[in-house]
Amino acid sequence: MLRRDQAKGFDRLEPEGFYDAIQAYGLPASIVDFDRSAQADVPYRVKTFYGFTSRFVVSGVTKQGGPLSPLKCTLTSSLGNHWLADTLRESADIVTVRTVQNTLRAPHLPADRLTLPVCMVEAMDDSLVITHSLPSCLLTTEMAERFQSAYGASTNWDKSALFVQNVDNLPSHIQVNSVHPVDQSILVPKQLSVVHSHVELLRVAVNDPGKQAQLLEQLILTTDLPPLRRRMPMTLIRRVISQRIISRVRPRLAFQPISDQDATRLDHILAKRVHEHLRGVFPFNSLLLTLPLNMWGFEWPSIARLNRTVAVSGMLRDLNHHVPSFRNMALITMADWTCLLNSCRFPLRPRPQSTMCLRSASLPFAWRLAQDTITMLGISVRSTDLSFFSGGDVALSHIHRMLDTDHPQSLSHRVITNLASAGITLLKHVAQNPLTPHPILQQHLPLQPSRPPFTHANASLACRWPEIAAWVSSLSVSQLVCAFLGFHHGGQRILKRKRRDGVDEGREPVSGVDCPSGVTAAELAELAIPRLLRMRLAEQTIRALVSSSPQPCLDMPSTSNISATDASMIPPSPTFRQQRSVTMSFASTEAAATLTLDAYGSSAFVYLGEVYALIVDILSHYASAADRQPSQSHSILTDYLSSTRIIHSALSTTQSPHVWSSLPGRSLYRWILYLLRHRPPNVPLPVITHTPAHTTSQSTPARANAHVDYLASSSQRLPLRPPPAPLPTFFMDTFMLYSENDKYIESSISKYLDAALTSHVFSAPDFRPATTLLLPLYDEHPPPAHPYMRASSAYSTMVQLYARSSQLDTRYTRFLRFGDVSPLCPFGCGVVDTIHHIFVECPRYHHMRHQASTSAAHHASTILNNADVPLAVVTRYTRVAHTLFRDSPRWPLAHSRFYWGLLPKLPRVNPITPSAAHDRIVHRIANAWHTEAIRLTGRIWGDYKRGTRPVTDQQFQRKEKPITIPPFLSHLRV
Repeated sequence: MLRRDQAKGFDRLEPEGFYDAIQAYGLPASIVDFDRSAQADVPYRVKTFYGFTSRFVVSGVTKQGGPLSPLKCTLTSSLGNHWLADTLRESADIVTVRTVQNTLRAPHLPADRLTLPVCMVEAMDDSLVITHSLPSCLLTTEMAERFQSAYGASTNWDKSALFVQNVDNLPSHIQVNSVHPVDQSILVPKQLSVVHSHVELLRVAVNDPGKQAQLLEQLILTTDLPPLRRRMPMTLIRRVISQRIISRVRPRLAFQPISDQDATRLDHILAKRVHEHLRGVFPFNSLLLTLPLNMWGFEWPSIARLNRTVAVSGMLRDLNHHVPSFRNMALITMADWTCLLNSCRFPLRPRPQSTMCLRSASLPFAWRLAQDTITMLGISVRSTDLSFFSGGDVALSHIHRMLDTDHPQSLSHRVITNLASAGITLLKHVAQNPLTPHPILQQHLPLQPSRPPFTHANASLACRWPEIAAWVSSLSVSQLVCAFLGFHHGGQRILKRKRRDGVDEGREPVSGVDCPSGVTAAELAELAIPRLLRMRLAEQTIRALVSSSPQPCLDMPSTSNISATDASMIPPSPTFRQQRSVTMSFASTEAAATLTLDAYGSSAFVYLGEVYALIVDILSHYASAADRQPSQSHSILTDYLSSTRIIHSALSTTQSPHVWSSLPGRSLYRWILYLLRHRPPNVPLPVITHTPAHTTSQSTPARANAHVDYLASSSQRLPLRPPPAPLPTFFMDTFMLYSENDKYIESSISKYLDAALTSHVFSAPDFRPATTLLLPLYDEHPPPAHPYMRASSAYSTMVQLYARSSQLDTRYTRFLRFGDVSPLCPFGCGVVDTIHHIFVECPRYHHMRHQASTSAAHHASTILNNADVPLAVVTRYTRVAHTLFRDSPRWPLAHSRFYWGLLPKLPRVNPITPSAAHDRIVHRIANAWHTEAIRLTGRIWGDYKRGTRPVTDQQFQRKEKPITIPPFLSHLRV
């Protein structure tokens, strides 16, 4: 592999390369005309130290650093890449990536038939020429040099190198031929260094996490903080680190992740730099620094969590990539991982069969880290298209290997080998699906043997056909899918595996969420149904639910030809993995229905209900339009503005494959787009229109929206919940992140992974701040963001960091660790100088606590009086305010913990009929009291530090330098 570094790639390319690429790719010639006119007679002025220069005119040059420079460079270089690929297509030295089973001519899965010829890989201004032999590599490099020289580009040979693998006896340098920039017939020899240890691209060692960790460590240690005369506040340090360190670490981790141990060590190094700048005595907990605010952390970026997040999200991006080359490369890697390293079972499940694959050098390190993250979090990656099982496009050897050895009708390996020798390799050669009108039931019935034609040479197989037929009859598509995904198929439930010690490997239950003990076999077997058939079944289910719905229709004339949709969610803003209820409703003059998103689990959100309601409305409209011929287009009203914009944009312009790759709820939008583009004949296109919600208007759209809003919200209180809507797995990405609690994760994968990793860290038994704070006992309102993220001084935030880490250097703490001071209170109290005594009991700070209590009561009374609540509620909160900064039975365990930013459980404004407005009032009071508590903590600690370390005149005495007075001023001396 020869890496070529292009010298000033964006600046030296001539525009003719871009124009030739436009013509070669069949793009409109008007692009060339537009670019030429945009670059003709362009006036420029150079800004210097003394101001702007005089104006001069430039033609035919793209502005350096402009947005068109990388685009033109990419198109021009891609033209050369295609030229090399076409020229070397029939060459024996071209590298072709394929699976091991493809090399053995015994494919197990459809992905084993993929091949990917590679001749050159490009990224930015770096390129890798990849061949099997050194002569072909040098020849390909010379061809690439001739191509780029024709358009003005050149190679920086000092930054280029030759990387060799499995080759010995090569010198440290080798000669490479380049071409003269003026006359390409003249070859110019260049010296190139040879590297045996690793492969490097974009200054990163490929698949070498150790070297990447060393580079990141040097980056963190050598990045200087702004040299200010005073100590920077934590809010400023956080912003500086995010902008100067994390912004450079993130893209490097995305290109090459590092080990979790190294990432954690980098977090510790970063925390150590912050601790040294804050001049603390005892180091704080680095994990607490990176936790979110709702977990009583400080919302700093975490390299360890970022490292794991980019590994999992990067693997999913490659498996679902819109570019076929990237996607095929990932599928080839996944097929080899499945069949070569994981006993023909899908590896991306919560608990793999063995850990051998995690130590295998045959896998990219990023994928091994992704598998380790999935295992740690108890989640998995599911393939939403397993139709090759129902179609029989899977090898018999693959099925035989992935099934358990204790299968009641297991065949011998020799029989499978003999069948392969006879050309009978796939399941469809010996079996067919049972004939049944219901596709879901079909997946659970035994397969029907189908005797293949045997020749005289295969007479022994014909004699053993009853044994083979019995083995086929013992199988079902549901059983094959469950075995492939690593589950035991046992009747109606798939029980989880057990560890060797017999303990169930169940997920730890999350607060507020039911953690199921397994998943149904039907849920997995449904993935084996072809996507289009699954969509038809889901549409039939929705039409049946709409036809049997008891909800009232719109009370409007049938000629109005409108319908409305809406959704409701309780609670309105759920936290991570908090149990929620999402209902959606639609209503027209002919039908109305309310469904739930219970099938989405904890990943359901109100915007998914808004979009799903549009699907239900469109399907109902198509069903009613089949009985009559509508004369005008149907109007669908929704108060979700984002959905109308996305759908209108998709209908008006051709969407690129990558546009919706990160769109939340993209499977539902794909379904809507399919329905609108494949509507029944003679049915006008439905018009999706936005209408404002919760208005006092009496117009037809407002009344329709109010009706469906009532249907969606009132169904939340029904004793019998509405039926759930089916999951649109048929329009999901091929590989989806899956959790038993959250089901398929389709929205904000990076945020989900970060939240899951944060929850895992906080719930770890060795995380001491969680056991110290005991958050479930106290008020659950999250702290306000301003003191921790945007405060100008943030001294109270620094005190909270050390206090919650139990690292405040009180006299008692120093006595326990060093034994160099007395453990008693330095202000003559005669008791042990604990943190609780300093902030709650010490008489020295009684006046500070009294002022803070008065201020907290004033804040609460002001908020409540402005909300016009009863006087009894104001009195109740005033009493609570006066107990915030002293021990009281209102506190859990009767001890105040305000110095950690904690509050006791706050009473409801109206416990009988709670409302969202009342919840907002309590939230405002909690934020005000939390701010008052941490500010009081900062004032007390500042006075404590001054009192225990008095400022002496000798300590801060100025060291004045003697001034020498000239002789002619000697008379001024006193």
